Amino acid sequence: MNDAAARAWLAQQGFQRDDVTSEIMINGKVPRCPMACACQNGRLDVCRWLFENGAAQDVSRPDSVGSNTPMLVACHGGHFAVAQWLYSVGAEDDIGRANSNGQTPMFQACCNGYLDICEWLFSMGASSDIRTADNSENTPMHVICWKGHIDIGRWLVSMGARCDISKADKWGWYPILVACDHGHLSLIKWLYAEGATGDINRPNNYGQAPMHTSCYNGHLHICKWLFDMEADVRAVDNQGFTPMLWACTNGHLPVCEWLLGVGAADDIRTANVIGRTPMLAACTGEHMPACQCLVLNGAMNQLDAVAGDNGGGAEPAAASAAASVSTAGGGAIVADGAGRINRKLVEVGTLLHSQARTDGVRTALLAWADNLVAVHDVFLNVVLRASILVPVAQMAMYQDRGRCTLPRLPREVLERIGAWLGVEIGERLRNVHEFAEALRFMLRFLIAL
Repeated sequence: MNDAAARAWLAQQGFQRDDVTSEIMINGKVPRCPMACACQNGRLDVCRWLFENGAAQDVSRPDSVGSNTPMLVACHGGHFAVAQWLYSVGAEDDIGRANSNGQTPMFQACCNGYLDICEWLFSMGASSDIRTADNSENTPMHVICWKGHIDIGRWLVSMGARCDISKADKWGWYPILVACDHGHLSLIKWLYAEGATGDINRPNNYGQAPMHTSCYNGHLHICKWLFDMEADVRAVDNQGFTPMLWACTNGHLPVCEWLLGVGAADDIRTANVIGRTPMLAACTGEHMPACQCLVLNGAMNQLDAVAGDNGGGAEPAAASAAASVSTAGGGAIVADGAGRINRKLVEVGTLLHSQARTDGVRTALLAWADNLVAVHDVFLNVVLRASILVPVAQMAMYQDRGRCTLPRLPREVLERIGAWLGVEIGERLRNVHEFAEALRFMLRFLIAL
């Protein structure tokens, strides 16, 4: 590399053209000297020019903030040729040198999926680093689960790191839990096959198991596999979050619907330790499809305790909720006892941090509910009945009467046709209808205040 091109590169990176050693902040975040910056960018030609023009001592120079050496920076970026060059010019002691977070070049190479660098570091004397944990007790086996590097996982096991497949970090996160959080099913299956069978329902320090993190992130394919492996779909973490509540928090409708069908239907009203229900979580995030699913499936319905059967499983406040709904103005809405909708659940489940957002969500849900009921009525009472064809042989009979009297099929038959075509009927329709009435009653009452 010629002198002019090298100095132009220095200026382009933000360095002084004639200064080959001073450290600057790259992008306002990362401190780098020219040598480390060249290593970070994989510019071996610049590294050699710097080495020959006054920066030879910087091949092992750690930065001033994180103690990251050029060797670690090169391995982090996958710049194999640069790492080999650094080793050849005096940085051989840096292949196992950790930064201030306890992360070694091996750790960084594993994290970013550079198997060739991992193998080279191992052969150059960093064999013990395949199990070296950082300051948070994350091992290389943990970090391959962040990005799904199953090939490096297999290599780590073959090199002696098998005992790390179930090792937890300081917060209780273990490889399968990390892989579930990031959505790497093939890696999860591999870890399970390698012996992590006891981790399917294992909680971390916060009580979160693989099913919780998979539902939180919407990884339905992983949820299904975990369920097949007997994972608990109703597990409760330390803050009272169920998988259903986590799924609704982020509005993962397919996961919510799946949970309803595999035994977690009772959790659609289960609140966490601060009183947040799935409906409130979905409304807070303005996840309307999830809100609608919850209403259709009875999330706003009376609890058993309301009907007089406490059973020990209902929320303590639910029994009194049916009698009245407290309001900010100090009044109360007296429930009429009709239907199954619990107006307290409707109020609390749609009450957000600001009045504007609360009104917006309630108005949107009311419009949806009214529309769904109207679609049902129009479809069954107009569209289907008007679509019934009269046989030609009977047309004269109707004409003689001066009017066309269409054959009237029983409502049950019409509803079966409607259900087949996707029109809501039965209990789900009743839930929506009564939810709309409760919302409308509430909004009128609050306006009157």
